[in-house]
Amino acid sequence: MIFIIVNTLFMLLLIRWLIIHLMMILSNHMALEFYQHIGKLFYALTAADNAIREEEFALFNALINDRWILSTGIKTEDTASSILQIKNTFKRLQNLNSNANSCFNECLIYINTNKTLFSPKLKALILNTAQQLASIVANKNKSELIMLAKLELCFKS
Repeated sequence: MIFIIVNTLFMLLLIRWLIIHLMMILSNHMALEFYQHIGKLFYALTAADNAIREEEFALFNALINDRWILSTGIKTEDTASSILQIKNTFKRLQNLNSNANSCFNECLIYINTNKTLFSPKLKALILNTAQQLASIVANKNKSELIMLAKLELCFKS
């Protein structure tokens, strides 16, 4: 009888550990996917005119390093990892010369599918960063204006 109780308890602990482990893996995957889409969004806005200039890339890095760390209030390993993921995604898409419109549309789908991940504060941070990226070179062009308008509508719906 004691063997059955101990065996049952062991199985319950093992199942609990597996559930916690799976939740951590899922959480890490969701965070990774989230920050990849943020990087993709900023790439799309910066590449909307089919060229990413040095000053655009420099502003992107500065905004991500400053604003995104400041938005959390503290610099932690998670914050640094998130920023690195945004930057790596942006750089990878730039190296692949990815289509800005395709990247942007993928981001809109992601945002619409995962609305609960985007708090009002995060939406404001994303919009502010996006507007600054779009304004760096000779104000906003038509493609950037369209993307910004679609992003704002997406966040409002």
